[in-house]
Amino acid sequence: MQNVKVISQYIKTLSFEVPDAPAIFLKPNAKPDVEISIDLDARKINEENGYEITLKFVAKAKNKENELFDLEIIYGGIFALDGIKEEMLEQILLIYCPSLLFPFLRRIISNLTADAGMTPLMINPIDFAALYSSKKKAVKAVPENNTKN
Repeated sequence: MQNVKVISQYIKTLSFEVPDAPAIFLKPNAKPDVEISIDLDARKINEENGYEITLKFVAKAKNKENELFDLEIIYGGIFALDGIKEEMLEQILLIYCPSLLFPFLRRIISNLTADAGMTPLMINPIDFAALYSSKKKAVKAVPENNTKN
């Protein structure tokens, strides 16, 4: 999309812990249970149509006996948006821009877990359009409390 320019991409925060090392490397284990969550945020950062988009990714991996790793990363990007119609702005910020950032975040996570001596954590692609739609439906479904005391 020619009206969207990526100005910069960066790791805003990164925390990676392997609390039970070296014990986890001494005996081979079955495939771990991995809990994953991802959240995104978009905010205007200047008057020249500059926006920061951040993807917050959290993963915790455990097996029966040990915690394998605890990962939290916030990956961000600065975007310049020119000539975007107001009714399209939210979708550009919450679907298109995160879709541009995600492959880089995915690569960082895969490399980080591999460099830590583990099987690389390969995250499935995320359908940001479906995520956007489900959040919109959830917001509409929340009833307003009109009771008065």
